Order: sequence, then C-alpha cells, then structure tokens
Amino acid sequence: MANVTVNVVAMRGGYNLRKQVNHGDTVVFTLGTASVVPSASITFPKGTCFTESGPFQLGLDNVMTHELTVSDTANKGVYLFEVRIPGDSPSEEPPSGRKNGGIEVISAPPVEGRP
Repeated sequence: MANVTVNVVAMRGGYNLRKQVNHGDTVVFTLGTASVVPSASITFPKGTCFTESGPFQLGLDNVMTHELTVSDTANKGVYLFEVRIPGDSPSEEPPSGRKNGGIEVISAPPVEGRP
C-alpha cells in the first residue's frame, strides 16, 4: 500500500497534479503553512475514488485530512478534484484561488472470487 500526500500550499502558485494510486492506498491532503494559505476546501465534483465523498475542509484547526482510503470498488480512471482557496473577504477569490488536480486509480477493481 502506498501513502500519497497532496500539499495544498504548493498549489497556490500553479498546479497540475495527477497522483497515481491503487485500491487500498491512502491519500492525505495537507494545508502546509497556514499563514500562506489560511483555509481550503477540496471537492470531487464528478465523484470520488475514496470510501468517503467529502467535501474536505482544511483550516487552522485541521491542517490535514485524515488518511482517505481508495475504495476497493473504485473503477480505474482519473477522479478530478478542485481545491478552492478563498480570498481575504468572503466575496473575493484571487485568480489563483481555484486549482484542479486528479487522483488516478491505475488498476481495475478486484473481481470477486479471484485473488
């Protein structure tokens, strides 16, 4: 099993991420330095490969998600996610305030009855 970390702070300047995972792997989203990015919201608008659907909120009280497990039933393919980093005021969103990425499941779900 692999453990994958996605650091939201690294997304602030530019971001093009596709992390590859297998069933049972875990992924953690981290906020990094909260003084640079005070909060973020992570959503999977077209469905998730994890056993939980989200959205996942990061902030001063929770700078990382718990380990999110890739579901044994997740189909092979890319599961796109969006990270929204709010601006200084609720109505303001900086140009770099929304970033996209993907978690790519690289194997098909196990077939029942086969090892």
